[in-house]
Amino acid sequence: MTIKKKSKFGHKLILGVRGVLVGLGLVSSGTHSFASSAFDAAASENTVESYTSFILGGGNVDDVDEAFCRLRDLDEASAGQVARQFSSLSEVASVDFDTCASTGSARLIII
Repeated sequence: MTIKKKSKFGHKLILGVRGVLVGLGLVSSGTHSFASSAFDAAASENTVESYTSFILGGGNVDDVDEAFCRLRDLDEASAGQVARQFSSLSEVASVDFDTCASTGSARLIII
């Protein structure tokens, strides 16, 4: 019996396409279970690329704040760049990383 390994590229492609469709307003952001499984996938990869894809791909806001902290732990400069890009794509004015140390979640500031 051959066990087929899941393709990381296929998962990233699905997240990317979903993010574009959500961004264009063609589909809703989906259910929490889909977003949570996307966050779990990003967390299991634990890379700058996986967290960036999750955050910019329209991930559930309940997980995006934690993803920002995990991204910052991996690469602070990348986290800042992703925060600026995220702010330009969403209603979030800025991302405050100061709360990461105490809560494990960044504060998303909406104005």
